[in-house]
Amino acid sequence: MTARPKQNESDRLMWLRGLGGLNGWSVTSAAVEAKRAVSVGRTKWTACYKVHVIPSRRIQYKTSITLWPRTTTTLASRRHPGWHPDLAKAKWYQACTRELRRHGYRGRWRWSPSGRFGDFWKTLRGADSLAREVRLLDRLRRAPFIGGGAVEHRASADRGSRCSPRPLSVNVRPAR
Repeated sequence: MTARPKQNESDRLMWLRGLGGLNGWSVTSAAVEAKRAVSVGRTKWTACYKVHVIPSRRIQYKTSITLWPRTTTTLASRRHPGWHPDLAKAKWYQACTRELRRHGYRGRWRWSPSGRFGDFWKTLRGADSLAREVRLLDRLRRAPFIGGGAVEHRASADRGSRCSPRPLSVNVRPAR
């Protein structure tokens, strides 16, 4: 672990100074995220685990999990469905949706030029549930990749541990 110098509050909020003198501009939300690169069969993905704080009359707390395909190819048009054939055949997209629903996340697979990406959200009741949800997101981030099949996962924190969730025909492993 690398030691980092402690920042004081004014240093951390330095980027807000650019808003000084701009009438009508204000901070409307804040978000933090952790990313993870994973491989699913022959595909590579980036999983983003994100916490959103949205000020309004009553502060809203939300979390999201977004699954982005990492690809060097671009789909020609929106008419191309964007589903990876191996993953569609193995019903991997449905398995991910089910697993996220089990944790309270609702969403769907959306079209993008790089292929379908998963966009799943959860609205929290308040600050107390936010702390619990952050711990859940961190456990999900460190666990074998959701919706996966025969998994051999070696997290950097616990090298050598093997985890095997319910099997599918698609192998999931951390991306290198």
